[in-house]
Amino acid sequence: MPERLVVIGADAAGMSAASQARRMRGAHDLEIVAFERSTWVSYSACGTPYFVGGYVPRVEDLIARTPAEFAEREIDVRIRHEVTAIDTAARRVTVRDLERGRDLTLD
Repeated sequence: MPERLVVIGADAAGMSAASQARRMRGAHDLEIVAFERSTWVSYSACGTPYFVGGYVPRVEDLIARTPAEFAEREIDVRIRHEVTAIDTAARRVTVRDLERGRDLTLD
């Protein structure tokens, strides 16, 4: 059974970390799951002032990759999921599925 890496927050930094981990270890050796509360992943939060200032015409222009593109690299990205608890001793993460209104636990 492969180890699991949980990434909390799928913005540019979180997905950069997930991508680097994937380059270092294959899917047979490392499962990668990223949770993002919003609907956007791999976005440049630093670019937000440029969007607000009108220099970037569409907010979508701040997104580098989609969840489908990460899935092609065997990185599981779950949008509209909020991590609500982390138990490091038990190696467990509790996550709220915001679309379905239910909690799930990843061991």
